Amino acid sequence: MERYILRHPRGCARAREDEQPIGQDQETTMEPTRTTNQNNGCKCFFGKVCKNSRGLKIHQSRMKCVQPHSGNQRTERSGQTEEETIQEANHSDDSLPVTQEVEQLDEAEEIERIEPTVHREDGIETTVRREDRIEPTTRREENEPRKEKIKWPTNADKAAWKALDEDLENILEATLAGSVDRKITAMTSIIYSVGKDRFGVVPQGKQPTKQGHSNRRQKKIKELRGDLRRLKKRYKVANENERLPLQQLRKETREKLKTLTRAETHRRDRKKKAKERATFTANPFQYMKRLFGARGSGKLENSREEVEEHLSKTHSDERRGEDLEECEKLLTPEEPKEQFDESDLKFQEVQDVVRKARAGSAPGPNGISYRVYKNCPRLIRRLWKLLKVIWRRRKMTESWYKAEGCFIPKEENSRKVEQFRTISLLNIEGKIFLAVLARRTTRHHAVQKGGMPEVSGCIEHTSVITQILREAKEKKSDLAVFWLDLANAYGSIPHKLVDLTLERYHVPPTIRTMLREYFDKIEMRFTAGDFTTAWQRLEVGILTGCTVSVVLFAAAMNLIVKSVEKPSRGPLLSSGVRQPPVRAFMDDMTVTAKTVIEGRWTLEELERMIKWARMKFKPSKSRSLIVRKGKVQDETFELAGEKIPTVGEKPVKCLGKKFDATLADMVNMGEVQVQLVEWLTKIDKSGLPGRYKAWIYQHGVLPRILVAITSLRVPIVQSGGLREKDQCMPKKMVGCAKKFQQHWIVQHRNKATITNEGIDRRV
Repeated sequence: MERYILRHPRGCARAREDEQPIGQDQETTMEPTRTTNQNNGCKCFFGKVCKNSRGLKIHQSRMKCVQPHSGNQRTERSGQTEEETIQEANHSDDSLPVTQEVEQLDEAEEIERIEPTVHREDGIETTVRREDRIEPTTRREENEPRKEKIKWPTNADKAAWKALDEDLENILEATLAGSVDRKITAMTSIIYSVGKDRFGVVPQGKQPTKQGHSNRRQKKIKELRGDLRRLKKRYKVANENERLPLQQLRKETREKLKTLTRAETHRRDRKKKAKERATFTANPFQYMKRLFGARGSGKLENSREEVEEHLSKTHSDERRGEDLEECEKLLTPEEPKEQFDESDLKFQEVQDVVRKARAGSAPGPNGISYRVYKNCPRLIRRLWKLLKVIWRRRKMTESWYKAEGCFIPKEENSRKVEQFRTISLLNIEGKIFLAVLARRTTRHHAVQKGGMPEVSGCIEHTSVITQILREAKEKKSDLAVFWLDLANAYGSIPHKLVDLTLERYHVPPTIRTMLREYFDKIEMRFTAGDFTTAWQRLEVGILTGCTVSVVLFAAAMNLIVKSVEKPSRGPLLSSGVRQPPVRAFMDDMTVTAKTVIEGRWTLEELERMIKWARMKFKPSKSRSLIVRKGKVQDETFELAGEKIPTVGEKPVKCLGKKFDATLADMVNMGEVQVQLVEWLTKIDKSGLPGRYKAWIYQHGVLPRILVAITSLRVPIVQSGGLREKDQCMPKKMVGCAKKFQQHWIVQHRNKATITNEGIDRRV
């Protein structure tokens, strides 16, 4: 094998005219040079005279009498590992397509090694320092299409994943070399190329449907319908003697048609049910989501110019370079007892992030999804080693600063770009790196419930507000409540505020510098329909698909809330616990003050802090509620010079629960009953077998209903209709009689049974 490699190195054929064997070793690589003498084309280097040039080339290829090489030695820069690039024939990567990203990165590295010289007027040559010159950047072309989605095998196909993991390990072990940036880019490119060649891509758009052929029954039905039309015409022109036989013939034909039509309908229903069963077994949760229906729907109808203008207006900030003004009321937290964890990334941290990630998440610009790292243990360990190097140098790779995006409708029948929200799709490797950073930031300082793992923030938030309103009504006390809505909260938070928040919470400077560079260089583009927008810089706001942006936004909102918080203004519950006057769940802020005047002061201070942070409230979507001596009063407040509507005029729905002027839960219970009937009707008409319907009820309907009624307080008499519908449908699904005892269905030890007694307990 060594003799084969020396005689026929990788990249050169055995019998081409202008190529010669290249002497290689593990340290240096010499450039090939032509051995043909330009003055005497029929004489070799050692004096052998040939008949013509063709004979000279044959002689040189057989005898190996080549001229010694005089090429320059190519050496790697200091600090980089030298790897053997020669590989065996069965692991050759010559068949892999070289992507444009790797080629551009090679050119950028070659340019970076060169120190250009400048000739001055006095004849002295000076070398330009690297920090004084402009570094070349590998910017993508605007018209570069998005990578196609690879049709990866399912998680159950262990053999295919094991073979892919072993092949990728062998290829990457033989090919990866250079800096960590080049290794990351080359690794993802090779993974995508191998996956695309081996598994193919997911078809885009609607596939052409095959024209079905009519069966014999359908052809017979068509003939009978034609016969009926002809009999009808004949009946109209027939005389009295012919009409009676024609009428009898029409009756017999209708009976035949009715029988065949009923049989054909049953066949079509059986085929439809079989298709529904196959769709359900392929992905039960996705089928359940499609069955219940999505909240938003619609198609973007704006042109590309209108979308780009909207994105430029939304993500641009003229004051981006300006620092925030000094604020005396801004909170200064105490020094933490435990310092920020700056140790090397642990393999367990990376593994936990990948394990908890959703396998069906959309891939980023490089086309790699979480599914690959979930099923390739060797590949994830190699990724962890590269992420450790990036963590040590505190600088992310350039490929993580690009993001693809899509539009998600906010409401029903959305058409304008303002009715859509943007979701950014970043490279999975960068999301894993930032997810580990987000977990360490979360452990460093606990902020608010929104976005925090393993915390039921929505239920806690709505339950506390419900209890405050209930006690104010029962005790006949005063209370002021304001539900505040931030205008474009995620897209309007300044990056200066994020950096200031990290500084106040004692995050190390190296981490802040890395995140500051990340937000300075991030660029994104969006695809909608048949067009893709140009690359747009993110000058203000956070990325909705970024794993660390949620924690940073929550920390910034917590800093603002704690800066205006005065505990004495909060209401006192009957348990003796005084609640804070301002509570926030991500961008949803709620002010609860024990008196109206204290509520007005808190609202004014909060408005000044939001204005200082270069953000603003949206009064039209905010609501106010004033309670005096246990009764709701019609008092109005202003926010930014605009009136805030009251809950009596427009009820507000906060985190899944509706609040109105009655301070009761009957409206919410009515909506829950309507929603339950709608879901059960859809399940009953789905065409699935009873056991599948029971599974959807247990894992889809029951959790949604229990979450909806957790914070409700309704008498048992008024909730009887909900319990009746909840108990009848499971019996029907499993084929039991109406008088069948409920406790025979509800069990605890068997995983395949229905556990619906939670509704009785919650109600």
